[in-house]
Amino acid sequence: RQGWNDHETIVVSGYWPCDAPLPGLWIKAVEFARARNAEILFEVDANAHSELFGAKVNPPVDAGRKNALEEFLTDTLLTPVNRGSKPTWAARGSCSVIDLFFASEYLARRLYDYLVHDDVVSFSDHRLVSVTTKATRPEYQKLRNLGKVD
Repeated sequence: RQGWNDHETIVVSGYWPCDAPLPGLWIKAVEFARARNAEILFEVDANAHSELFGAKVNPPVDAGRKNALEEFLTDTLLTPVNRGSKPTWAARGSCSVIDLFFASEYLARRLYDYLVHDDVVSFSDHRLVSVTTKATRPEYQKLRNLGKVD
């Protein structure tokens, strides 16, 4: 948890195994954030190949998994943050966008410069991904209460 301007923010990092249904903890995390009126950011290895995140159909798409992910995003009103189609994973001559970022709408509008770094050694078959945040202080406006003027 961390503050985002005046908004509490929940950050979820996770993994969705290939042979498992959508993690129930993801749904609980969204419910937890909503109950607290908090923003939420997911950074997950989803193993789901969806065009919403710039994935190409390589390797072949598991339509059920793709549909489960897209239904989860629709039901929870979460917004994809990934930009472009640069692969986040590469191994054994194959590559894809399987590392996904998605967030509540307020937070997603404040995330920019999504970048997949293929020039950084990550000691993994997953590439380093970064995103820049735009946190601004609210501007206070001085107002005069003309009802209190003599």
